[in-house]
Amino acid sequence: MSGTLQLRESLDYETDPIFNITIVAEDRGNPPKRTETFVTVQVIDSDDQNPAFGRQRYMAFLPPNPVKGRILEIQPEQIYAADQDNGIRAPIFYTLGKDVFEASYLNIDPENGEVSIVKDIPEDQFLQPVALSVMVGGGFRPPPTLPYAPERCSPI
Repeated sequence: MSGTLQLRESLDYETDPIFNITIVAEDRGNPPKRTETFVTVQVIDSDDQNPAFGRQRYMAFLPPNPVKGRILEIQPEQIYAADQDNGIRAPIFYTLGKDVFEASYLNIDPENGEVSIVKDIPEDQFLQPVALSVMVGGGFRPPPTLPYAPERCSPI
């Protein structure tokens, strides 16, 4: 005698990483005889969650002398994102959106989110606040160059 277990719905590691099933076998005797066994199912996580930033918004102020190589101080904390797939915790890679002209003066380190100046910024270049998009992707390789469909964006 054999049997098959089928799922009624998909499993999600973040909801139930482990669950137990009781299997009952019963014969057709009179009176019927039965036995039980227990199966523990450990769900393996899949890469089904988008990375998430630590904050919705980050700010940076240009230093008095914005020259090439200078690292920008980010407020309220360093740009940070994490994979929400608890069982995988895939590496996170950052890219800076190039949708505004001012972005050509900046670079973001793909691995740690540190923003730096890539060429000297003329005094008259950034006259008012500029909104830039930081994109984050998870996985086991750096995100492709733009055009890139971000998994999640946060303005800085």
